[in-house]
Amino acid sequence: MSTPARESQHQKSSPSGWDRHAIVAAVHRQGFSLVALAVENGLSRQACSAALNIPFPAADRAISECIGVPLHELWPTRYDEDGKRIGLIRRATAPKKSPKRKKA
Repeated sequence: MSTPARESQHQKSSPSGWDRHAIVAAVHRQGFSLVALAVENGLSRQACSAALNIPFPAADRAISECIGVPLHELWPTRYDEDGKRIGLIRRATAPKKSPKRKKA
């Protein structure tokens, strides 16, 4: 009886990126917990856990470097192949509020 071939890291990637459980497992295989990885990189204890749900660039990079997988493979909706954020829209300034008028 032959055993099924083990999935390569490239097979874990999908159009929407890696599954959060696969990311956590890969971090654990490297000998880290998400908390330890965050602290090791000078981030808050929750940073790497938060990065599994929302974009958190510093934590995203820490996870990517830890497991040796490019940002765009982990989170293709967040990063392009050059590792630059996708869809980041910033306003130059906050809209100015008009002064409130008093009713007569």
